[in-house]
Amino acid sequence: MIRAAVLTTCGAAPTIAERPAPVPADDAVAVTVEAVPITPLDVLCASGTSYFGPPSTPYVPGVQGVGRLGDGTAVWFGTSAGMRPGVDGSMATAVTVPTVDVVAL
Repeated sequence: MIRAAVLTTCGAAPTIAERPAPVPADDAVAVTVEAVPITPLDVLCASGTSYFGPPSTPYVPGVQGVGRLGDGTAVWFGTSAGMRPGVDGSMATAVTVPTVDVVAL
């Protein structure tokens, strides 16, 4: 299990919840999250006022973050949370992201 900020209603604050640990697909990697900014895009998506339209809820916000791969490599990563249905973001203790969206630091 992981802990995550889960948004259930646009415009309301997320709540901290336990969720199943994500399992990476073949083209993705698991990242242990260490830091997450709150970007203007996060605010727009979470408020339901983004140019992508209101997100499907519940979801975990966060379009980027910094963390570590299983081998300890520090990485920056991006997500499409709030922009694509069914995609959780970086505001969790662990995430899976497409390998192409990961940059070694």
